Amino acid sequence: MVGYLLAYANEHSKLNLQTTAETLWPNIGEQHQYTLSQLVSHFSNLPRLPDNLDVLSENPYEHYQLADLKSALIALNFNDEPKVLYSNFAFGLLAELLAKHADTTFEKLITSQLFVPFNMKSTHLALTKNKPKELANGYAFDGAVLPHWQFQALAGAGAVISNLEDMEQYVKTYLSQSNNSIKTSLNIIRAFDNNNDIAMGWLRNKNEQYWHNGQTAGFSSFVGFDLQKNRAIVILHNTQDDVSRLGMTLLNENK
Repeated sequence: MVGYLLAYANEHSKLNLQTTAETLWPNIGEQHQYTLSQLVSHFSNLPRLPDNLDVLSENPYEHYQLADLKSALIALNFNDEPKVLYSNFAFGLLAELLAKHADTTFEKLITSQLFVPFNMKSTHLALTKNKPKELANGYAFDGAVLPHWQFQALAGAGAVISNLEDMEQYVKTYLSQSNNSIKTSLNIIRAFDNNNDIAMGWLRNKNEQYWHNGQTAGFSSFVGFDLQKNRAIVILHNTQDDVSRLGMTLLNENK
């Protein structure tokens, strides 16, 4: 979804994909010369998570503010050549850079540019503990109930709460190729691993199927679609189990 917002900004506000992070947020230091294209394709060399994130907390993102994100960025030094490294840090930063470019908050940005036009009426960001009553409990492998996570400055890394109806609407909009931002977000940027290339967040396998998975404490998800077959799969699961293999198996069923 953050990748779509980048494609939208590229089309509607002429935000160049080669713009650097430091250009949009000058106070983070001159070392941040990686581009928006590198951020969205996990090629910025940012680590998977910031060093100052309390990963041992039951709710690690809850109190992580912009000041914490800025401190983590200022403390970084880059000595290695860029390489593909999956990074929640990068997508949290990218979301904030896009919000800064639009002079708004990430919540307002994704609501106005994605949730509303995609007709995702029940979808929002988990920013507070005032959870909707219909939100399912999340479970650990042993069956224990886990707390729901909330996000602040790293909301772009996984704060979206949705339901099956809205996610169905989301993938239908992608399958329809109804606007240029969708098409741009699916353009391949670079190789990701031996089996996948990467576009703006989306992975594309050798069968030219686009997919992504996600996980927070107690929850896992998979979204995949095949433009040639006009077929999509969405799995929303309230345990820690990885559902990627199941999702890809269903996407490739002969139906």
